Amino acid sequence: MIVVFVSYLLILYIALGMGLWMRQWINLEKVNVLFTILIGFLILINIATFYAISFPINYMFMGLILCLSTASFIYHRNALYQIINKTRLDYLNLPKHYRLIFWVLVIVSLLHTSSSPTLADNESYYIQTIKWLNEYGLVKGLGNLHLFLGQASGWHLLQSSLNFKFLNNHLNDLNGFLIILAGFFSLTKLNAYHKTKDYLDLFMGLILLSVPGQFLFIDSPSTDLSLLLVVPIITYLFLKCMRKEDDSNFLLMFILTLLVILVKVTIAPVLILPLIILLRYKKLPYHKLLFTLSSISLIGFITKNLIITGYPFYPLSIGSDLINIDWKLNKNIQDTYYQWITLYAWKIDDMNYFESLGFFEKFMLWLNQSGINGIMNKAITFIMIAFPMYFYKKRVFLLLYISCIIQFIIFYLTSPQYRFFLPVLLIMGLLFIVEILKNHLKYIPAIISINLIFLVFTGIFGFNLTVFSNNPIMQERSKFKIFQLIYPQPHTQFPAMLFKKEKVGNLIYYTPDSTNSTFYQTSDGPLPSSNKTMIKFFAKKYKHIPQLRTQNIKDGFYMKPIEKEKKK
Repeated sequence: MIVVFVSYLLILYIALGMGLWMRQWINLEKVNVLFTILIGFLILINIATFYAISFPINYMFMGLILCLSTASFIYHRNALYQIINKTRLDYLNLPKHYRLIFWVLVIVSLLHTSSSPTLADNESYYIQTIKWLNEYGLVKGLGNLHLFLGQASGWHLLQSSLNFKFLNNHLNDLNGFLIILAGFFSLTKLNAYHKTKDYLDLFMGLILLSVPGQFLFIDSPSTDLSLLLVVPIITYLFLKCMRKEDDSNFLLMFILTLLVILVKVTIAPVLILPLIILLRYKKLPYHKLLFTLSSISLIGFITKNLIITGYPFYPLSIGSDLINIDWKLNKNIQDTYYQWITLYAWKIDDMNYFESLGFFEKFMLWLNQSGINGIMNKAITFIMIAFPMYFYKKRVFLLLYISCIIQFIIFYLTSPQYRFFLPVLLIMGLLFIVEILKNHLKYIPAIISINLIFLVFTGIFGFNLTVFSNNPIMQERSKFKIFQLIYPQPHTQFPAMLFKKEKVGNLIYYTPDSTNSTFYQTSDGPLPSSNKTMIKFFAKKYKHIPQLRTQNIKDGFYMKPIEKEKKK
C-alpha cells in the first residue's frame, strides 16, 4: 500500500503538471484539481501515442514527462498555487465526517489496488498490452499475435506511461487514483449542495453512492471505470452549459469528451452533448484550440489503430476496406471475433439460431438472461422507459435522454453487455436518486459509509465473485496479505504460471503450460506471448498462422496463409 501511495503521488505530480500546460487557454481559477489532471491525462495519451510509434514507453519516456511537468510547475507556478490553495480550502471546508469519508476512501482504494486483479480481461490482454508498450512501443500487426491485443486503448497507453517500474513491477493502478480524485470532487459538491441547493451539485455529490460497482474495476487498467467517472462529469458540464452559456465549461466538456473517446471509441455518441450546446448558442468558442486538439487526437488514434491492427477505427470496421497493408488483421478471423462477442453478449452459442430469431425474441432473450446480466438488463430497460415519463416536462433532461437512447441503441445492436450500458444507467439513475434524496440529505453520508465499510471488509477478507461472472478467472477477490502494507500483490492472479516455448513457422512464442488456462489467457507471460489453443484453432479453421514480418520483433506480425507455406 505504501508503494501504491507513492505511485499515486507521482501520477499526481506528472498529470497535474501536464494539465497546467493548458493554463493559457482555460481559466484554471475555475478549474479544480480533478479537471486539471483529466486535461493532463488527455495530453499524456497523445504524447505517449506519438512517442510509442518509434520508441518504447520506458524510463526515457518517464524522464521526458517528469521534465515537462517540472517545467510546467515553474512556468505556471501562479496557477499551481491557485489550484493548491483552492484544493486546500475545499478540503478544510468539508465537515469532519466528510473528511473521514475521504480518508477511508483513500485507504480502501489502496487496499483494493494492492490486491491482484480479478477481471478476465486483465489475464487475456491488459498485462500483455502494457508490457508490449513498455518494452517495444506500438508494434505493427500486434493483433495478429493475439486477437485481443488489437484493443489497446488510450487508457492503456496512459497506464503504461504511469506504472513506474522502478518502484515495483506490479503497478497498474491508475483507476484507484482516479477514484480518489473523483471521490474528493464528489464530497466537495455534496457539501456545496447544503448551501446552493443546486441539483447539479447533488448530482455530482451522489457519485460516491456507486462506489461498490466501480471497485469491481479498480485493481486493473479497465477502461470501464474511467467512463463511469468521467461521463457523469461531462453530463454535469453539459447541464451547466444548458443553464448558462459558459465558454470555459464548454471547452472542458469537449476536452473530457475527447478523453473518453480515446479511452473507448464506442462511447463516441457522447459527442452529441457538445453538439447540442453548439446548436443552442450557435457559436464555437476556442475553435482553433478545439480543432488542434481534435486533429491531434484523431491522427494519433487512427495511427495507433493502423499500426497494431490495420483498421483505422478499430474495433469498428469503418474505412478498413480502403487500407491494404500486409499486417492488417485477417478479415475472416476478425468477423469470427465479432460473432463471438455477439454470442457472448446474448449468452448463446449458436449463431445460426441467433440469426433466426426475430427482434422481439432477441430482446426477450437479452432481457431474461440469468444472474447479474438479467438483473442489470432489466434495470437498464426500466430506466430507459421510466426516465422520459418522469422528466418529460424538463426539456434539458429530454435532450440528455436523446444522447442516452442513442448510446443504448448502438450498444444493443453491437454488443449488449451490461457493463457497456453502465454510464447511461448511472447518469439517469443518479438523476432519479437526486429527486428521491434531495430532501433527505442526512441519509447520504450513512449510505456512503456503509458502502465503504463493505469495501473494507471485502478488501481484507476477499469476496466471492461468481454472482457477477461464471468465468473461471473471475471467481474470487483475494484476501489481504500482510506484505500488502508495503508492496502490492502481483498484477496477475497466476504469478506462478509456467510458460513453454512453441514454434509455428518463423514465430517462436510463449504459451501457458497449463491445461487449466482459458482460450485467450496469456497472463504475465514473457514476450511474445499468445495461446497455443487459440493459434491452433484459427490455423485449423481459417488456414492462417501468425508470423514475424522480419527477424526483428519490433517490425511486428502478419497472418500467413498455411497453403502458401505448404507450396514452398
